[in-house]
Order: sequence, then C-alpha cells, then structure tokens
Amino acid sequence: MSTELGVRAARKQLTTREIIMAAFALFARQGYDETTVEQIADQVGISKRTFFRYFANKEDLVLGNLDHTAIRLELAMKERPPAEHAWLSLRRSFDFFVEATTEEPERVCDNLRVMATSPALKATQLGKLQRWQSAIVPELTRRLAGEEPFPQMRAGAMAGSALACLDAAMDAWYLHSGMLNLGPMLDAAMESVAPLHEFALQS
Repeated sequence: MSTELGVRAARKQLTTREIIMAAFALFARQGYDETTVEQIADQVGISKRTFFRYFANKEDLVLGNLDHTAIRLELAMKERPPAEHAWLSLRRSFDFFVEATTEEPERVCDNLRVMATSPALKATQLGKLQRWQSAIVPELTRRLAGEEPFPQMRAGAMAGSALACLDAAMDAWYLHSGMLNLGPMLDAAMESVAPLHEFALQS
C-alpha cells in the first residue's frame, strides 16, 4: 500500500512540475495576463478539470508558495537563538531565500519576471506579503517584550522594514539576471537600515 501511495505522490509531483513548466513557457512567450488555464492544460495534455485538482487558479500556480513561505518564516524565526538580536534573527530567517536563488536561480527568475510583467499579479502578491509580516510579528513581539514600551509596534516596524530590504535585494538580484549572490546583497540592503555588523552578522 505504501508503495502505491509513493507512486501516486511521485506522479502528482511530476504532473505539478509539468504544469508549472508549461505555464511559465507560455507566460514567457505571450505574457501572464494573456495566458489562460485552458491553454496551460492543453499544453500539458490534461483537462481543465484536472488542472484545478492541482491549482485553485492561475494565480495560485505562481503565488501559491507564498503561504508556505509564511510558515517557513515563522518557524525560522522561532528557531533562532533566544538571546540573538531581533534584527539579526530576521536576516538569518531569510537564508532560505538565499538558498533558493543559489539552487534554482532560473526558477526564481522566472517567478520574478512573471510578477514584474503583470500588474494584477503584483497587486495580489503585495496582499499576500502581508501574511509574511503577520507570521513574523508575534515572535518578534515576544523577543522585544520587556525591553521597551510598545513591543508589538516596534516588531511591526522591524518586520516591515526587513521585508522591504528583502524585496529590494531580490529586485536587484533579478535585474542582474540572478548572476550575483543574493546573500551579500541582502546584507547590504539590511545594513542600510540598521548596522548589522553590530549584531555579529558573520558569526
């Protein structure tokens, strides 16, 4: 039974990848807004109904991973050493973005390219990014509690600033076609807001 489930899982993963690859090929050729679910399904050789078994809609195909990212950010923050400075913990919590750009630069570039060329998609993305901030703030608030008044306010400001730095670094990385190392670029972006060297960034 476990073997059968493994085969099904592998088949689902393969189909998911085929749908994503076909979709991004169409996005690159004719644009995100001009590409329909029907066209993506036809390209893979599946029905529109089958497509919806894998993705809720066309936006979910591109942005669905953002919800998973919120969970990863929350867990990454909770795993940082309790005594570590909050700003440094934020930077280290972004390390999996750096890993993604190193391991799959073409896929990340494709995602950023699609979002950059679709105003509607960009607007949806900005809304979902609020979930990232909401995922980070509770742990930041807990760390800052007792240090000074209004810890939740400061946590919100820090999370928003850090995510803005991440966004700026990703944009710069994309403009260089993913040929540079995101890590130092992210360090520099966050350094422009707060002196990360004071928090032993390289330790």
